[in-house]
Amino acid sequence: MTETQHAGNGAVAARRNARMKGALNVFQCAFVAGVGTLCYNALKDHAWDHAAVGLLLVALAALHLAYRGYATAAAAKARLVGAIFDERQKLSQIVTQTTDGVAVISRGGLILLWSPGMARITGFEPELMVGTNNFSSLRARDARGTDALIDRWPSAKEELPSHVHIVTRDGSARWLSCSYSPVTDTDTDVLIVVARDATEALEVERLKDDFVATVSHELRTPLTPLKAWANTLLTFGDRLDDEQRREGLEAMLRQSDRLERLITNLLEVAKIERGVSEETDGVVDARRAIEKIVGDARAAKPDRVINFTAGIGHFRVRGDDSPIERIASSLLSNALKYAPASEPIGVTLIEWPGEIVIEVADRGPGIPPDQAAEIFDRFKRLGNHLTRAEAGAGLGLYIAKQLADSIGGSLVVHSEPGHGSTFTLRLRAADRLAEAG
Repeated sequence: MTETQHAGNGAVAARRNARMKGALNVFQCAFVAGVGTLCYNALKDHAWDHAAVGLLLVALAALHLAYRGYATAAAAKARLVGAIFDERQKLSQIVTQTTDGVAVISRGGLILLWSPGMARITGFEPELMVGTNNFSSLRARDARGTDALIDRWPSAKEELPSHVHIVTRDGSARWLSCSYSPVTDTDTDVLIVVARDATEALEVERLKDDFVATVSHELRTPLTPLKAWANTLLTFGDRLDDEQRREGLEAMLRQSDRLERLITNLLEVAKIERGVSEETDGVVDARRAIEKIVGDARAAKPDRVINFTAGIGHFRVRGDDSPIERIASSLLSNALKYAPASEPIGVTLIEWPGEIVIEVADRGPGIPPDQAAEIFDRFKRLGNHLTRAEAGAGLGLYIAKQLADSIGGSLVVHSEPGHGSTFTLRLRAADRLAEAG
């Protein structure tokens, strides 16, 4: 509110008070005069003359006017108080219902308001914070790791940080996106803090940066030998024998295939992000699809042992060959990548009532329990993207999970560190879908 508005409101209040005082003064004078006349005539036993009656009527009229003015002013004041109360109620509802956190901190660091939204974000209830100087319980820090002295805002030498790292009551770390509004035109200077939980948004940005770095690294990896062999063949091609030229061409073909897989995965991710789903109207022989993928893997890795076991059944599922083959190829490729070369890979196909189950098991290092769910996340790979022993952009399992969901299936992993991993793909059998339709 501006100084002009404050001055205008003060003038209105002054005029209203003056009218009320004037009405009361008139009432007092007329009432005293009328009562005085009545007492005088009663004591002297005088007859009521016209002047006395007139004066009494004037007193009564003044009393009526004064009461009406007072009642009008009182009604106006009641309406004003009611309007202020309604506005405060609306403001309280907004603060209570908003998902953002709102806190009000005095000049001395005293917390005057701690909204339910702030309690949900931090875990600290209003009764633990309001009326205290406990803002430091959040252990707030900025992006540089420096203490964010929000509760000492009047003495801050720099702007308060827009992103604040805090520790919640249960010990978990969160990032808040904060905006600040100091209010210094009242009797008590305060700072209004509006905070939004930005943990997930910042994590996505970090993962995107990691993804860009990973893709750049993965693109550069095959390009280096491609360029080297192309330069070698161009410069020394006539000096190389047939075996050397064949070795170079095979190396270029392998790296070209690697580039193709990476680009295919990137395009697949883009399609998933656009919400393009796979067609599920057809019926697929899952056994034939898995046998094809196993055969391709055996041809590409003749030195590896890949065991394929199928139970008794028809293994017919809804969908088309493409997504099922891509899921199986991704799972088998992942197993070959992380399992020791001396250990076999097991692929199992089982038919249960109403569903087809495909399992790919390896004897690799396994996955820590707290990271098992993360391997299906977008832009996620375990370990540092520049120091991993195995190449890859980390998109295969994410794509496999999304494809499984798109055709009405599910993909989960069971793993124990040091005992390998088993990926299980469950698909609804075609006969069950037909009955449901």
